Amino acid sequence: MITFCCLLTSNPANGQFKNYSFIGIQVDNDVYFDLDQYYSSGNFLHFGKGIVSDSNPNSLRLIHWTFGQQIFTPSTSLYKPEIGDYPYNGWLFIERQSIIFNKEISGRGWSFLLGVTGADLSLARPIHNFFHQVIRGIEKHSWTDPISPFFHLNGSRFWFRNIPLGNRWKIHAKPMVDLGTYRTGGQIDLGIHYGSIPLNPYQFLSQKKNGFKLSVYLQGKFRYRWTEYGLTGKLFQFQNDGDWHLVHPHFTFEYGLSTTLASWRLFAVGIITTKDVKQQLDGQHFYLQLGLIKAFF
Repeated sequence: MITFCCLLTSNPANGQFKNYSFIGIQVDNDVYFDLDQYYSSGNFLHFGKGIVSDSNPNSLRLIHWTFGQQIFTPSTSLYKPEIGDYPYNGWLFIERQSIIFNKEISGRGWSFLLGVTGADLSLARPIHNFFHQVIRGIEKHSWTDPISPFFHLNGSRFWFRNIPLGNRWKIHAKPMVDLGTYRTGGQIDLGIHYGSIPLNPYQFLSQKKNGFKLSVYLQGKFRYRWTEYGLTGKLFQFQNDGDWHLVHPHFTFEYGLSTTLASWRLFAVGIITTKDVKQQLDGQHFYLQLGLIKAFF
């Protein structure tokens, strides 16, 4: 969910950037595919601002804050603790991103986040059980043996580049490295985009017309995770204790669209992921990401 917001694809043009601030909400959930397992849900509040360089109107700095919670559970059919195929975990965090866009073609950025894992400290267990019992009227999960509570610091560094293929088609690439107690590893994103608005939903262009616009894209993300505390409960790979064994290579396929009308933007992304841990019974997982952003110019 956090790296999708770091990509840019749009037509190079002079002087299109404009100062703005924004606020947005984002919801990830697998219930749209009639599922309730693995990465089960995510809720995020986004806010920040874009600042045009005084010396270069084609250079924009985006300051982006995210406050979010993610919930991870075993398969819905596995309520017995001894059969669990995936760890229970909650992840509550706040993140700050700083991204530089150069001429709408390339850029770089970094992020820094603070967060906490665990069933109750992250508020995952009470929120998840409330949703199951009160909202859906179904049996709550057991939340037996969740990943241990721990406070985390993590940082990321990334770069991106876009290659125009005519007026509307583009290829984009973004390598990234993660380092910290929550996750350590690297990732490369490769995709193709069609349309006239940025893929990054939090980066706005000054619009001469307030008409409806639409862009679509396909993207693959290959990540190698050396460690991931939220899936194993281990800070270091050489720790052999514990029940969960991380699948280090991980692939994500995304297909999405973004629409804009004046200062409003809506994006929807379907996501397919491969296994996170070796004990996971299903070889893939599906969920949908929806977001709505309002910009203030």
